Amino acid sequence: MTHPSDDFDLEAFNQAFAKEFGETLADDPEVDPPVDEQSDPLHLITMVLTPVADARILARLMGLVEIGWPVFPTKTGAVAATVFELDEVAALTDTTPQEAITVAKALSNTSEFGVVLLTARVGQGEDGATGQVHAVRYVGGEQVETLSPGVVLAGADTTVENVIFGHTSPDQVKGALNPLDVARDVDPDSDTPKRRWGRKPR
Repeated sequence: MTHPSDDFDLEAFNQAFAKEFGETLADDPEVDPPVDEQSDPLHLITMVLTPVADARILARLMGLVEIGWPVFPTKTGAVAATVFELDEVAALTDTTPQEAITVAKALSNTSEFGVVLLTARVGQGEDGATGQVHAVRYVGGEQVETLSPGVVLAGADTTVENVIFGHTSPDQVKGALNPLDVARDVDPDSDTPKRRWGRKPR
């Protein structure tokens, strides 16, 4: 679980990006079927859709600046996602955590097309999913437009939908990477103890 924070090191990120970033899109990965899981209304599902070709490149880039959001591949590029625990004020005022905005701005420098920040407060009611989904595009570190979530999701694959609607946890997506492990070159199949998903404890 991630808690809002504003200590993202943008300068370190930019230095890591300049050294590590690649370009072409990856092949269409396999996707997981949804699981029956409910979302707590005080949790904000947050994801940044990027055009970065290789999920491992994005994971390494984020891990070098100690951002532990799970990263996974999709047919349109790597995605970084996490779940924020909101206080009641943030939930009622529809406030996006500053950390999510900062990470989206930083990752928007990976391409001239920028990235899309998707946020969802999704719960389960008698008639199915309830709540709100927002989509904002960032280019070159700046917010440039608000998008229709429906249009964004229509162009995304099943994995993105499963995560944003709370059916699948970001770290449970097939092919998900822990940036903190990738930055330390940890083999995901090794017996080396892994750090928890999300920000490192202070």
